[in-house]
Amino acid sequence: MILEKDSATTLKENSDKPLYRQVADQLLALIAEQKLAPGAQLPPARKIQKYFNVSAITVEAGIRLLVKEGYLRRRPRLGTFICDNPPDIEHERIMSENTVGMIIKVIFCHIAPADIYWSLVWDELVTAAPFLNCDKSFAILNSDTLSDDELQRYAGGCDGVVLCGYIPLDLVKLLERKKIPFVMIGGLNSGAPPPPYADSVQHDEVHRAYISTRHLLELGHRNIVCVVGPSGSRLAEEIISGYRQAMLEYKIPREQHYVENIEAHTVEEGQQAGLRILTRVPRPTAVNACDDRLAIGVYKAATQMGFRIPEHLSLIGCGGLEIGKVITPELTTMPSHPRRSAKIALEKLFARIFDPNHKCSATILRFDELEIGGSTRFIRGEDTNS
Repeated sequence: MILEKDSATTLKENSDKPLYRQVADQLLALIAEQKLAPGAQLPPARKIQKYFNVSAITVEAGIRLLVKEGYLRRRPRLGTFICDNPPDIEHERIMSENTVGMIIKVIFCHIAPADIYWSLVWDELVTAAPFLNCDKSFAILNSDTLSDDELQRYAGGCDGVVLCGYIPLDLVKLLERKKIPFVMIGGLNSGAPPPPYADSVQHDEVHRAYISTRHLLELGHRNIVCVVGPSGSRLAEEIISGYRQAMLEYKIPREQHYVENIEAHTVEEGQQAGLRILTRVPRPTAVNACDDRLAIGVYKAATQMGFRIPEHLSLIGCGGLEIGKVITPELTTMPSHPRRSAKIALEKLFARIFDPNHKCSATILRFDELEIGGSTRFIRGEDTNS
């Protein structure tokens, strides 16, 4: 029988690994030994709790970690099951052993690491199995040019670098010239494609903005405002491009393309943008915001002015953040996958470090489906105004 007490492994209270990680590792060992086969249901949480003599919270944290890492999947009202195609556990184990003592630096370029998206990227980087045994540090870079001395301060003495955000080409060139393995999560701040010697992971922002805007157009909206920023950034340029592409497909002339620029992805910036948008004549019937926090800000402005979502204004965000699920109606949004981006980036970085035949490549994450909430609806005749 699986998880019988006489076969238990005692968890170590004084271990460097937290108890929930030890629970996860023990379950991984059972999966690796095929004692928990692909497709099989995980024993009840209370049995796991009793087996390891830990709290229900610890068990839940361990299971949640394995769900995130792709070993388990949850089926509502049925239970938790071993994934049919879980990651190669032996490969993960070897990688973890080979990375002991390695020094990896994470550099956030022209972004705030405390931002929700990038904090999730960081969380994935520091908890991913191959990265657990590395010495990790992060730095913030807001300059576009770097001298060799500055590069030494940011990336010297390390085995690899993860670049996040809007990355200066000079930094990429310096890392390549110094033969320091690196991977990019995001793109160059110039808007140019990554060079052929760079590994990268990024979202197709043009397509995401196109899909969101097209959804509003298919609902009958024609007076649509795009809330986007920071002003002049590559991200803003790509989102505006996708917005305009959809508008032009529906024969909306460029003089009727309305872009509301903001400086930061915050609820406060969204609220101020919403107040400006909702006092326009004619008042728009829909808003496509490039971030869920901006969309929530527009929602607050609409409520403040006595308008209802979606009766008076359809609203779309971007990011799939939890904040969009706590309002009523729930926010329609385009998802992001920060953890998936970080996981792919680490695979690329360690492949570059260990595999002499590794070929650099750009992975573009493309999203074709919105997460539909109640914040959008078909426009009706009485919704139009002048």
